[in-house]
Amino acid sequence: GVIVDGTTSARDDMDSSHKRHCLVQASILWEESLHKKGLARADLEKHEGLPSYEGKVQERKDAISGVVQEVIDSGFIDFPQGLASEDIVSLLDFDGSAELDHEEFLTGLSRLLLGNEFQLTCLTLTLIAKLRGENRNLIEHVNARLDKIEELIRAK
Repeated sequence: GVIVDGTTSARDDMDSSHKRHCLVQASILWEESLHKKGLARADLEKHEGLPSYEGKVQERKDAISGVVQEVIDSGFIDFPQGLASEDIVSLLDFDGSAELDHEEFLTGLSRLLLGNEFQLTCLTLTLIAKLRGENRNLIEHVNARLDKIEELIRAK
């Protein structure tokens, strides 16, 4: 019993250490592909209002997609077969803004790699609740617009 417990604990420690190493590698990849090339969000703000802004935004999106694809291709994170980089970006984009930043990238990967079953269940339920709230807000917005349209039609 003691040997098995010790072996299991050692295996868990090695697995956790490997996962943390993978996170460090992903962070380095992000730094090299975005920050060192002037594509951090703060760097983009310097171009806001300039003709180069849209090009920089697209360059940043492409770089993020490239980082995620490298993470997928490297295999140091075992994503399910068939997921594209856009799927992973959406998965990591917790706030749904379509603007993934370094912190959100690492936090999302950390949740996936290091979260236990309970934590992952909590994340799933949190996202379901967020979707229900967004759906409710959308329905209220559509109903309010429909009410205004009905009022306009009746007024004629």
